[in-house]
Amino acid sequence: MKIRGFVHVLKAIEPRLGEVVIVGGWAWYLYRKYLTCSAGLPGEFTLDVDVALPRPLPHGRGLDRLLEDAAFEEDMTGENTPPVTRYAWPSRKSPEAVVDFLTPARGAGMEATLRTGGVVAQQLRTLDVLLEDPLALSVDERSETESFVGAVRVPRLGAFVLQKVQTSRAGARPSETRISSTSSIWPMKVAASGRRSRPTSSGFA
Repeated sequence: MKIRGFVHVLKAIEPRLGEVVIVGGWAWYLYRKYLTCSAGLPGEFTLDVDVALPRPLPHGRGLDRLLEDAAFEEDMTGENTPPVTRYAWPSRKSPEAVVDFLTPARGAGMEATLRTGGVVAQQLRTLDVLLEDPLALSVDERSETESFVGAVRVPRLGAFVLQKVQTSRAGARPSETRISSTSSIWPMKVAASGRRSRPTSSGFA
């Protein structure tokens, strides 16, 4: 069920995959599957698909339109102005995937959210490192009803470690540690496995 939701997310935002970076738990999944050949998911794996947006985000079709066309339901959360927008599929009540958008904070970081690309993203300090020179992995993801074959960008292995260190030193708010808290050890395991695949950039210019 969780794989089906993830596949649906990739298909929905496919026109913008060359500009965004998948971070958080699903980046961990992609590294584990495509760099260490370890398939499967933990039973309690997250439904949240964290998508990091660069600043500025190149002009293109709105992410909100892409997700709405794929039958995602919009949900506005939080007390910030504007509130963060999240997108659940197939419904907010019984989701199989929830898309969250993140973007680097700028300046003093007083504004918690930013409207960009048709969505409202949460602004996080130390996020830039995850967007620097990301890897483009060629993936083949299939569920019972649909499939995605193409390139997905994820942070470099060392970026997760560096981002976690930066977050800890900066004394970030709990929400700012979310994307690294589930993946603090796995980059070292991948590096030690000796079974790395060569990431490819097929599908991206």
